[in-house]
Amino acid sequence: MKACISTVQFSFCEEDRNQAAQRLLAKLAGKYDYLSSGQYRAVFKMRGERVLKVPLSEAGEFCNDGEGSIIDDTCARGKWLEIDGFVCVMQEYVEDASLSTIRSRLGRLPDWVAGVDSAQVGFTRSGQLKAYDFVHP
Repeated sequence: MKACISTVQFSFCEEDRNQAAQRLLAKLAGKYDYLSSGQYRAVFKMRGERVLKVPLSEAGEFCNDGEGSIIDDTCARGKWLEIDGFVCVMQEYVEDASLSTIRSRLGRLPDWVAGVDSAQVGFTRSGQLKAYDFVHP
């Protein structure tokens, strides 16, 4: 079932930012595939092996800033960028994997996976296990 962008909820402190974010999401939905949204961000699949995370609130901007700044072998590579006044992050695409899939592919479950909120980890195109949602307000 395809995700529905019309159900996205914004929670910026200023109403004009909510409206601007809604316009930005509509613009991006015309260019990229909308994958999903969580409490803080909406995610679009870009060309190649990249996703774009767009904030739905100030907390989403905080998460994007962090994920675009952290360099770690266990985290999806990201770069923060500003789009229409919002702090976004372009990140390498990570295909979600269940804990059983990880154990099956690697023969074990790496210790660091337990420290990732809701085990939001998976495999990159090159087969590396990485966290894809790892900064929280």
